[in-house]
Amino acid sequence: MDFSTLTAYGVVFMIGITVGIAEVISTFPASPIEALKTVWAWGLVALNALSAVLVLFVVRYYTEQSNSIMTALAVGFGLPTLVRTKFTIAKQFGGGDGNDLSINLGWLYDQFLYICKVQIDLALVQQRQKLIHDLLVKIRAPQDLANIAHQVIAERVLFSQEAVQRRQEYVNGILQSTVIPDSAKSVALARFIFETGGSDYIEALIRDNKGRGGL
Repeated sequence: MDFSTLTAYGVVFMIGITVGIAEVISTFPASPIEALKTVWAWGLVALNALSAVLVLFVVRYYTEQSNSIMTALAVGFGLPTLVRTKFTIAKQFGGGDGNDLSINLGWLYDQFLYICKVQIDLALVQQRQKLIHDLLVKIRAPQDLANIAHQVIAERVLFSQEAVQRRQEYVNGILQSTVIPDSAKSVALARFIFETGGSDYIEALIRDNKGRGGL
């Protein structure tokens, strides 16, 4: 295998990794960093990278392309289409399509992709529930949680004034409700803090309150 061929496989492998990471981020936009920390996320990334390498191998084997880099770029950026292509190995005599011998790579790819995404989602649920539980162990009072919620809203520099006001009204609405019990208020506010500040923010709150011995 010459240098240009190795380079081509390296290029398509890196494109596959990039596409895989982008797919994780676009699927879990609310918590992309947390999603990328899971084992299944990197399984999905590896699936994209290895699929790209496999498709490049098939394309080069059957087309005997001489321009390896251009072929790698075409495969890398055309992977979503190529990997969902149904490859027919042998046609049925008589022109019928029902009994053709074929490999439906798209179906296989989508099944593995779905499994990875479901497992990432479940891992995020478990992580979120544990952090919210740990936060509620340390900080239970709705008023204290509402104060933290207002603080994290103010610290989000990318929020527009309208977004800040909408979130503040949401927090105040929960706190001032006469229908929602205090326990449910605490859970809702803790979840809001998680969704607004992220897991690292929650972990910092838990560590800080451990040092203080809790509130």
